[in-house]
Order: sequence, then structure tokens, then C-alpha cells
Amino acid sequence: MKKIGLDIREFKKGRMTGIGRFIKNFIVYACEIKKDWEFLLFGNQDTLIPFDLPNNSNVKIIAEGNTQIWEQIKLPLFLHKIKCDLFFSPYYKTPILTNIPSVITIHDLIHLTYPDYNKSFYLEKQLSKIYSAKASAIITDSENSKKDIVKILKVNAEKIFVIYNAIDTSFFNPERNSNDFENIAKKYSIKKPYLLYVGNSKPHKNVNKIYQAYKLLPKSLKVKYMLVLSGVGDYDYPICLDKDSLSVIPRVEEEEIALLYSNASLFVFPSFYEGFGFPPLEAMACGCPVISSNASCMPEILGDSCLYFNPDDSKNIAKIMDIALTDKSLRFSLTKKGLEQVKKYAPEKVVNNILGVFEKIKQF
Repeated sequence: MKKIGLDIREFKKGRMTGIGRFIKNFIVYACEIKKDWEFLLFGNQDTLIPFDLPNNSNVKIIAEGNTQIWEQIKLPLFLHKIKCDLFFSPYYKTPILTNIPSVITIHDLIHLTYPDYNKSFYLEKQLSKIYSAKASAIITDSENSKKDIVKILKVNAEKIFVIYNAIDTSFFNPERNSNDFENIAKKYSIKKPYLLYVGNSKPHKNVNKIYQAYKLLPKSLKVKYMLVLSGVGDYDYPICLDKDSLSVIPRVEEEEIALLYSNASLFVFPSFYEGFGFPPLEAMACGCPVISSNASCMPEILGDSCLYFNPDDSKNIAKIMDIALTDKSLRFSLTKKGLEQVKKYAPEKVVNNILGVFEKIKQF
């Protein structure tokens, strides 16, 4: 029986991140595909798993005070004690002082592409190079991210495997109860129809451009469609629009996200940089038409299932918004294409590809 170790510290009470969904899909499908393997899930005192675990998985809680001590001393001791065959990290980190093979995941290099985000930029870059050298293989989310890894971290391209992320259509789908939406519409002062953005408000997300583009729309469209900015945290937006035009939701509950997607008339994604970009695909899975920036990996991931715009140009974004909002048949076509595009990211297919990487490692 093969023993696979997995870091699950991403699971915490009250939140489900993109990496969290990545880990969840891996656990559920890997345990089903490899029923004769044992999956050992390593968490800390704050770990709370938001789903029922398969029988061939076991949780090991290791108290964490200092992150580096947990990752580089405590974790490898456990891996050796239980004779783990391979360690799978959903992050770019891995234990260095161990001979157990490891596969790391570099979703993107935003923290190195935008140095202002990271006060320890130089240290992080050097550590990323060390972890990448130590790992037996690296999984990344797109060809765009692979190019960044080769360029910035100087990693041999043959060591890097592009495996697109999975979209959980059992959660993200158009079949949502309208009564449930009425409850969150009251909670967040949302009126249909509306344009939607879901994501944080870090500079590379380019949220201000949505706001600027919305202001450039014809008055008839602004009167008809409100703008909803969801998950943006303490986003400092200009207070120039009345409450009938704008709803800002700092933090959205996990169970509410799909409802926001499936009831929106249009999803707008203006990001400058993504490793993969979950929100537009989640919106598509919920039957919402999408318009997106043409930057980074977005054309690679979204294909011809959406309309694209220049994320630097508010007028261009407003133009594409206008085209999508005034053409009902176009939105219907985008919805149909989006639902087909999402099928490319089936969880079982993604997890099979990850397991295939494990089996390519010589020491495994």
C-alpha cells in the first residue's frame, strides 16, 4: 500500500479558498481512484475539514506555533515515522531535510511578479528556488505559470507539469433555489439584474477598472443594471454611486457564492495576472455569461467561451460590457459556451493527471 502525505492546513473554519477547493477535490477523487492507497492528511490546531473524509484517508494533527518549525522539523519527523512514500504539497514549499520524494504545487508567482506585495521578496525568491530544486516534480496551473517558473526560478521545464485546476460542478451549477437568492439579496441589498465581480481587491485584480468602466456605461444601462463587488475585503472604493447602483460585499459566505453567480446577468473579470483564475469558470459553471481581461493565462483557460477586453482601458471594458448587456442572444451564446468550457476541468480528470505525475517519480 502506498502512503501519500498531504498538507491540509488550508482548511479553516469559515473559509474555503481556491487552494482549499483544490485540496478537497484531490482528496475526494484520489481516494476513490486509488482505494488501495492511504492518504495521510496533515493539519494543525486550526484545521477544520468541511466535508466527510473517505475511509482510506487519515488526519494527523501537528501543533503549529512557528510555521518554519512545523514545515521543516515536525512534519518530516512524522513523514519518516509513518514511512510515507511521497509528500504532496498544495503550496510551493516542501520539507528540505528529508529523502522522501515530494511534489509541490506552484499555482502562480504573483508574490514574485509583484514585489510590492511581499516585504521579504528576496528571501521568498531564494526559498522558492530551494524548494523547487528539492521537489521531485512541480505541478502548476497553466502554461503561462510554467513560463514564469522557468524564467524566474530557473527550473528545468521537464520537471514542471501543467495540470489545470478542477471546477466542482456539484457545487457550482445553474440549479439554484431562487428563494435562497432572495434571502441573500436582502442581506446584501442586491437588486436584479446586476453585473458581478467575485475576488479580492489586491492591485493585480484591477477592481477599480470595473468601477470606472461601469461609470462610463450609458445611463439606461446603469439604471437597469447594478454593480455587485463581492469578496473584496476592505476595498476602498469611491463613494460616487448611490445604493441602487452599487453593492459591495467585503466577505461572502461559501454557500452564497454560487447563488451570486447563477443570478447575475454578467460576470466581469479584469485581472492583470492569474495562475489559473477560478471565478470566471465558476461563473460559467453556474450559467453566467463572462467577459474577461485578455491578460496572463485568461485566454488559455477560458478559450472562446467569453468576450475579452484590455484590462488597462476603462473605455474598452465599458464597450464590451455594453455589447454583452444589450445583446440577449449573445449572452445566451456565451452561457452555452461557458457550460461546455467548464467540462474540460472535470475533477476526476484533473486528479488522475496529478496521480500520473506521482507515478512518474523514480523513487516512488
